[in-house]
Order: sequence, then C-alpha cells, then structure tokens
Amino acid sequence: ARSEAKAVVANANAAMPLKGPAPASGVVVTMPNNRPTICTVDQANCVAITSRVHWDVGGYDYRPNTAATVPQKLNSGENVRRARIGVTGKFFNDWNFALVYDFGGSSDGFGGAAPGSLPGGGVSGVENAYLSYTGLKPFGGRMAIEAGIMDLPYTMDEATSSNDIMFMERAASQVLATSLAAGDNRAAFGGQVFGDQYWVGAYVTGPTTGLNVNHSQPQPLGATFRAVGLPMNNEVGTV
Repeated sequence: ARSEAKAVVANANAAMPLKGPAPASGVVVTMPNNRPTICTVDQANCVAITSRVHWDVGGYDYRPNTAATVPQKLNSGENVRRARIGVTGKFFNDWNFALVYDFGGSSDGFGGAAPGSLPGGGVSGVENAYLSYTGLKPFGGRMAIEAGIMDLPYTMDEATSSNDIMFMERAASQVLATSLAAGDNRAAFGGQVFGDQYWVGAYVTGPTTGLNVNHSQPQPLGATFRAVGLPMNNEVGTV
C-alpha cells in the first residue's frame, strides 16, 4: 500500500509542469541622448525615433512710428522654424539610414501650396531620406558612401547641428555659399572619410526637395569638396 501511494505521488509530481526561465528577448530598448532606440541583441539592426522643435517668437516696438521711420512693417509674431520627426538607424551593421520630415519653416513648410500657408517657403518637407554604407573594411567604419536627400556638411556652420549653433539661423554668408550646390534638403551622392584629426568629403549634388524643376531643361548639377585638419589639439592649444 505504501509503495502504491508513493507511486501515485510520484506520478502526480511528474505531471506538474515546472516553471522554467523566461525566454530571452530578441530586442534591446535603450534611450541614448533621450532618443528611443530599438536594436537587435547583436546590435546589427537598430531603429530610433528622432525629433526637433525650434519655436521663433519676436516682437518690435520702435519710436517714432511714422512714415519716415525706416525700416517699415517689421513683423512681430511667432513661427515654428523647425518641427521635425522621423527615424534613423542601421541594418546589417554597415548600412545606415535616415528618414526625417520637417513640418516647420518660414512658411510652415509648404510655400503657399497648402491652405493657409504663406508664399516663399519650400513646398516639400523632406529633410533627410538617405542610405549610407560604412562597411569598407580597410577604413574600419570611418568611411561612408551615401546617397539620397541629405544636409551636406559643407562649411563649418552647416556641419554644426542646428541644435548647437549660436542663433536660430546660420550666417547669411554661408547660406549663400551652400545654396549653390550644398545646404539642406539636397539630392546628393558622394562620400566622406574621417578620423579624430581629419575630415574629407566630396559629393555630386542635384536639386533640393520641392524645387519646381522643368524636366525639359537640364537638371541642376553641382559638386562640393571640403577637407578639414586638426594638426594640434592638446593642453597647449588647438590648431
């Protein structure tokens, strides 16, 4: 009877499922620089949400406010200078991408093409839409071949993020220089090589997004080249 009772208890315990460890997750979620980022465990594939808002508010109060006062009709008010949202990331380790849309701008993004928008601004809000390849082994990830719609890092001011420039707008002289064949929202193909003390880049460029191009005419075509060196950077000084 005892052996039969033991057998019954043993069979009952064997029938009870044991709780094993939870299976490992296939993704890793992090927040570098407050940016929600999802990656595979091997970090070979990642996608992150990016956004930016710059709100411009200004007012003018000048005396005497007469017809002889110059300038006239100074504009007071507010405008969303930049209002961007998009995704950035990589896949297969060596391929990088970005897709960013900008709803802001001097005419809130649509240059008179949308109801209520003002003339003079861009008619497309595509800020970035590009692919970049960094898998050329001799350079160890320090060479990028890229193509698409991008902000070309031509001039030091343009290479600095709009989050880090001193004023909301960049210097007028560099805007004129980059508008020839570089600047924001530019169709481009080219590459860059960089290290701790150098940067070299060259691109063939086309029109900016939203440009009303007459396809019966030759397309806008340009090129840029820039090289930067840092021969000295120590406790004595920087050159």
